[in-house]
Amino acid sequence: MNDLFGDGGGSALLAFVRTAHDGSFAKAAERLGISASGVAKAVQRIETRLGRRLFARTTRSLSLTETGAVLLVHAERILEAVEATEAALAQAAGSPRGALRISAAPGIGRAVLLPALGEFVRRWPDIRLDVVFESRTVDLVADGYDLALRTGEAADSSLRGRRLGDDAPLFVAAPSYLVEKGIPKKISDLAGHACVRYRNPTSGRVQPWPVDASAAAVPATICYNDPEAIRLAAIAGQGIALVAACEACASIERGDLQSVLADALPHDRRLPVWLLWPADRQALPKVRVFVDFVAGVFERALGQRH
Repeated sequence: MNDLFGDGGGSALLAFVRTAHDGSFAKAAERLGISASGVAKAVQRIETRLGRRLFARTTRSLSLTETGAVLLVHAERILEAVEATEAALAQAAGSPRGALRISAAPGIGRAVLLPALGEFVRRWPDIRLDVVFESRTVDLVADGYDLALRTGEAADSSLRGRRLGDDAPLFVAAPSYLVEKGIPKKISDLAGHACVRYRNPTSGRVQPWPVDASAAAVPATICYNDPEAIRLAAIAGQGIALVAACEACASIERGDLQSVLADALPHDRRLPVWLLWPADRQALPKVRVFVDFVAGVFERALGQRH
């Protein structure tokens, strides 16, 4: 059995499972933080031990052989058991530990989550964080994530989650811009202002603002395909932007941004903010402490605008 696992305990088995999911030694190596040749050698050690090929290799891709498919089922169970055992031991010792891979929506992730993570790693130095900012809705299990931070209704009923609060959009601009161009008093005033808009990177369309189209022809003076870029553009004085309140709250508190047209937006535009995780991660101490920590972060962030 030691020969099957390799010198690093379960490291060879983990390299095999990661390669099977990612379909590439290079991608698996990136996830595991080792070299591609190291992953390939780990898989080769298992093949040598079993005397069978685990992958059908071509110059462009890897695919599981029948033996590989059988091993994958059992290997995943073994690794899950190892993780559960480590979690139980960590809980008994009172020290959450291990790796957490987190998917976060870019705007809310960079504006609220990122600034708080330094405090998290100081509190729990034995937890390693791997945070990915991405707009797409990930499959937590298939893509290998422990948690996801998202806005909007949670559609996957197989996931567990904690509602961190409700968010709403705000019109904001830099104080320097408003001194120069004036403060808009009503939606129709936007026609005379520079407006920073969001262009959906998938559809290529400029996202509409939730205002009565007949009230103003809202210009798209400058467009970005990233929510954080829109907030930074507003801070830089490029115009009026529509951003999520929790993304803007720290900038407003510092005086970098000022809210305008506060009564002009519909009151039904609030969106829930969720932290989601697979059901089998529920009992892991590292997940529980992260969820509790992030809940506190968002309680403070969302509470600052009331």
